[in-house]
Amino acid sequence: MLQICGLSLTIDSKRLITDLNLAIEPGTIHVCMGPNGSGKSSLALALMGHPRYQIVQGSILFNGQDIGLFAPDKRAKSGIFLSLQQPYEIPGVILSTFLRESFRAVHPHLSLDEYLDRLALACSLLNIDRAFLDRPVYEGFSGGEKKRCEMLQLLLLRPKLAIL
Repeated sequence: MLQICGLSLTIDSKRLITDLNLAIEPGTIHVCMGPNGSGKSSLALALMGHPRYQIVQGSILFNGQDIGLFAPDKRAKSGIFLSLQQPYEIPGVILSTFLRESFRAVHPHLSLDEYLDRLALACSLLNIDRAFLDRPVYEGFSGGEKKRCEMLQLLLLRPKLAIL
């Protein structure tokens, strides 16, 4: 599903990752471990297409397609989801609106009824009170609420690859 071949990354002309190779098959779980500053978060952000990270060598193939030049939204639409260590608060944007628009962007072919069914199931599975959905995105969320929100997004979007 994901194949990284000879990947080297820079940020602001500083080399972060050199000649990385990694293959991830569908249905498997992989863990990247290492000390602070070893490139774990940089790799995750580069896989999602963060514009500050430049691929200077190698390729990233997702389901056989080279996504190295894809914009982040196209990567999301292809089935990649990235959970951030410290998600950004988005004052003024209500969580239910954020979730609905994310769903519509990633799954334009699915109906609003499908979204509502997935939302109800996800809230039930995660024991989330529907009032939670009326809060601004991540604003004032505890660490646990942030993680539950990310799990809610995963259950709604059902990506092929989740980077946590």
